Amino acid sequence: MRAAGLDTFECGDVFDRVARLRPAPTGTDTARTAKLVDNLRVLLSISNLADSELFTPGGPVAHAAPWLAALGAAGERLGHHAATGRLDRGLRAILTHVVIFHWNRFGLSAASQGILARAATTAVLPRS
Repeated sequence: MRAAGLDTFECGDVFDRVARLRPAPTGTDTARTAKLVDNLRVLLSISNLADSELFTPGGPVAHAAPWLAALGAAGERLGHHAATGRLDRGLRAILTHVVIFHWNRFGLSAASQGILARAATTAVLPRS
């Protein structure tokens, strides 16, 4: 999302859109969700994931570095197409479905996607 040029609040909007399409189940464990929000707040605040300890050689998800680079390149292209008026839909609407598509490919259930999306929204957007 950042590679596409979205700011923090716009990323929060994308997560909120995902949450509306993938509602969290009722009765979720609030303590576990609060811990997930805290962890996501840290993860989503990393300005350059590719250079973080997570994706560098020997990092816990170093094997996914090529995937991260490909998503970054795709995001840059989407952002460019949005800036030049070449998209038929809004960038955030498109990215909402990109997130869902990839979470589906990861094998996350709709319920897990709902929990994750709501937690990410809470982590990114200011509390009111």
